Amino acid sequence: RILEYENPNLNHLSKEAGCRFELWDCSGDQKFEACWPALMHDSHGVIIIFNPELPSHLKETEMWYSCFVQQRPLLDSQCLLVAHHKPGSAGDTENLSL
Repeated sequence: RILEYENPNLNHLSKEAGCRFELWDCSGDQKFEACWPALMHDSHGVIIIFNPELPSHLKETEMWYSCFVQQRPLLDSQCLLVAHHKPGSAGDTENLSL
């Protein structure tokens, strides 16, 4: 799944510049691991989304960070880590300690 966005007239600090980005959903499933290098090529950032209610996701998050951030290498400032609770789950009311 891919989301593409382009804004040719982005204003920042009184300067005009273009902005183009693509968000690729690589599912995190290791059966697609062979495709990950192509997805990471020319990337400038990473968003890792995980479900903190699934114990396996905590370990997988470390693997995704290693593959997508450390091996690129990207700076931590180029990464976003999102803990997503499914609506209606017990996690909706709990605070996650990272």
